[in-house]
Amino acid sequence: MNGAVIENLSNRKLFYILIFLLIVQIIFFLVGAWYAPVPSSSMNFEMSKCYDNSKGNNGQWFQIRPKTKRCSMIEELGSFTPSSFDLREIVFVAQMPHARFELTFFFYLSYSQCIFSFLLYLNLNDFRDNVQLEYSPWFQFLLGLLHIEVKYSEHFQYVDNALLQLEVRMGYRTKSDDFGDWHELISTNVSRTLECTISEDKKLKKNTYECNVMDLFEMGSNNYPFYLLNIRIPINQQACR
Repeated sequence: MNGAVIENLSNRKLFYILIFLLIVQIIFFLVGAWYAPVPSSSMNFEMSKCYDNSKGNNGQWFQIRPKTKRCSMIEELGSFTPSSFDLREIVFVAQMPHARFELTFFFYLSYSQCIFSFLLYLNLNDFRDNVQLEYSPWFQFLLGLLHIEVKYSEHFQYVDNALLQLEVRMGYRTKSDDFGDWHELISTNVSRTLECTISEDKKLKKNTYECNVMDLFEMGSNNYPFYLLNIRIPINQQACR
């Protein structure tokens, strides 16, 4: 003979269960809001300057960390004397991500009738003190933006929609690699159009033009923890005369 025991759930018990599930759901939402990483964050890089006597002919990588691997740095471009008309001996370097402290360099380049002043802005991971930062393969993308700062000068006239040429070389390093062991990810020449404006009341010495941000690179996946950017600016001497 088969039998069954049927227990009715009272309205009070059902109410308590629903309240408990609601509280658990609220806790999950709060944990996600407080402790979940932000969808995207950014890191600023003001590029360092290194001297290359080979002018890019030996394939050398230029980095700023660690000190034992640091390149021959140029402290002030205003006092730097090029050895020739080929300004490819100046290498602008960004080593990503930052280490335990953030290096800040402002630079100004003036040669013949060409004036350059650059600030590299990279939309990357956030900066944390006392932590050896690295990029995670969980990142969905890595976006590099270039912000140009052009200083106003009474002697040199800014040309609207000027074409900026960059020799970009990007390398990567894994956790098992030595600090100076960089592998080439891409090497290419890119051209960008400068779109800058300045109001009449700001046309004074040391003031800067307001320039639009330009894209430098975009990666749809992030496979390596460390990256290195070496950028050179080839000068068209004919156009600068």
